[in-house]
Amino acid sequence: MVASGNLQAKLDTEFIPLLRTVTSDSLRDAATLRFNNHHPQQLTVVCVYCTLIELAHGELALLEQATRQPYRWCCGQYLSYADCMAAIEDPGYYKNMCATFLEEKIRLIGM
Repeated sequence: MVASGNLQAKLDTEFIPLLRTVTSDSLRDAATLRFNNHHPQQLTVVCVYCTLIELAHGELALLEQATRQPYRWCCGQYLSYADCMAAIEDPGYYKNMCATFLEEKIRLIGM
């Protein structure tokens, strides 16, 4: 088990600087993406990639504001990464994502 002080030191000296670099590089790289926005698989992958960038920036902001419990709010990052990889590997995966989205919307409006 890692002591709380060691975890804090690792966050400050290793994780936060790495996250700054990755978010900066990812945002820069996103500006160079070229894709067919009429191709569902390509559009899905780019949208989920942008979600990953957005979540990473949010996590960085939380870490820099001394909210030091990343395990509590990083679940969305892992789920988005899994969706991104699945959308890359399976050309029809976007259909699953759309179905899940619509199912959730129907649940929320109480139909």
